[in-house]
Amino acid sequence: MERHENNEMFNPYGIADITAEEQNRISSSLQQFRTNAKTILKKEDARLDDGIKQVKELKNATDKELKALLGEERFHSFMAHITGTGS
Repeated sequence: MERHENNEMFNPYGIADITAEEQNRISSSLQQFRTNAKTILKKEDARLDDGIKQVKELKNATDKELKALLGEERFHSFMAHITGTGS
């Protein structure tokens, strides 16, 4: 390929012509984006952890109620049946 005087073939968007100020703005914007993304991910992790905790609490409460209704032996038999671990 022929190289053009203004380097269009290798730099069609003029990226080499970005000033130091523009580079700093881009870098700052990217850093802010990363920071925002990390914050969002931390919030989502906390929400997921809270959801998992709530599900576990509900399961424990349900297990206690089932044990009270069925008795210990029948409860374990029932759980083995529904989870497919029983005979």
